[in-house]
Amino acid sequence: MEDMEAFMRDKIARLRAEADALEKTLKEYLSVQARVAGAARRSGDHPRSGAFGVILEAIGKAGPNGMTLDEMIDAAKDEGYEVKRNTLRSQIWSAKEEGVLSQIEPGRYRVPLVPKPPPPPRERTAEEAFGVPQSGGFGGGSRAQPTGPREDFGADLDDEIPF
Repeated sequence: MEDMEAFMRDKIARLRAEADALEKTLKEYLSVQARVAGAARRSGDHPRSGAFGVILEAIGKAGPNGMTLDEMIDAAKDEGYEVKRNTLRSQIWSAKEEGVLSQIEPGRYRVPLVPKPPPPPRERTAEEAFGVPQSGGFGGGSRAQPTGPREDFGADLDDEIPF
């Protein structure tokens, strides 16, 4: 009897842990869905307006299985938009870079289940940080670099250069 009770309590604890993990994943998924829907609704924002906004909403509604490029083109056509395949591929690539979409397999995309983390902060150069120009050349030598105007070689920008 005690073995059965211990087994059941252990099973309940494992199921609760699994349910907590699933709840966390669902919350992250819904937050990404809201971000995609919000991005699709922004007016005047080139990559998210019009046909691509419709496509993003369709991908979000498709769930974890996502959509193929052909399905995306069909979704846009259903809403009255004509989409060129190469244009769509370019927009999909940009959306992947921004973390709005993820690629499941070649030609199939979905809203990521876990949002892409923001990029690390860019390291400032010495000139940006301290106003000190960086030394030029290889090896950090002490040769001074030319700073004045370039020499005039006698050619004017309006002159024709024969080739």
